[in-house]
Amino acid sequence: MGLFGPFTFDGNTLMKLHEVYLPAGSYVIEVVSDAGQIDWGVSLWHDRGHVPGKSDALGASWAAPPGVDEAFAVTVPTAGYHAVAVWRVGMGGSNDGTYRLRFRAATTDAPGEPHVSATHLAVPRPNPFAGAANLSFSLATESDATLAVYDLRGARVRTLATGRQSAGEHAVRWDGRDEGGRAVAPGVYLVRLDAGATHDVAKLVRME
Repeated sequence: MGLFGPFTFDGNTLMKLHEVYLPAGSYVIEVVSDAGQIDWGVSLWHDRGHVPGKSDALGASWAAPPGVDEAFAVTVPTAGYHAVAVWRVGMGGSNDGTYRLRFRAATTDAPGEPHVSATHLAVPRPNPFAGAANLSFSLATESDATLAVYDLRGARVRTLATGRQSAGEHAVRWDGRDEGGRAVAPGVYLVRLDAGATHDVAKLVRME
C-alpha cells in the first residue's frame, strides 16, 4: 500500500484506468488532487477487463467539489487484480490536472479492535468549509507527531497537535483561526502531518 503517481489529465481525458493487485481485506482508496480544478471521481471494480457503470463498482466517490481530494472505504472480498478508474465528474473547472492514488489498508487483530497498519492523514471534512473543519490522522505506532496548517507560501498558520502521540486514530477540529485567534482569509490551505518518516499533506479550502 502507498501513494502512487503523479498522473495527469489533459483537456481530452475523460477517464484513466489503473491496474492494481489487492489482497482480500478492507481499504481506503483516495485520489489526492495535486493541481488543477478537475471534479474528480474514483471507482473500484474487481474485474479489471470490464468496467461497467458506477452502480456496479465495489466502491466509488465523486461528491467532493472540484479540485478537492476524493476517498472511499471498500471491502475487497477476493484477492486479485482490480481496475481503479479515475474520471471527470463534469466538464466544469480547469481542463487539466494532476493527481496521485493512495491505498491504505487496515487489519483487525480481534473483534472490535482495529489495528492501524500505516501512518497517514485523512481527507479533511467538510472541504471546502466555512465554520470548522474536522481533521484526523492515524499513527501505526506511538511517535512524535505534528499536525499543522500552512498557507500556500509555506508559512505556518496554526499548530493543531504536537508532541508524543499514541498509536491509533486522532481527531482535531480547526476553527479557521491562526495562532493569534484571528480568522484567516478565505482561500486554499495545506494541512501537514509530520510523524517519523511520514510527511503527509492535504489541501483544505476555507470559504467566506
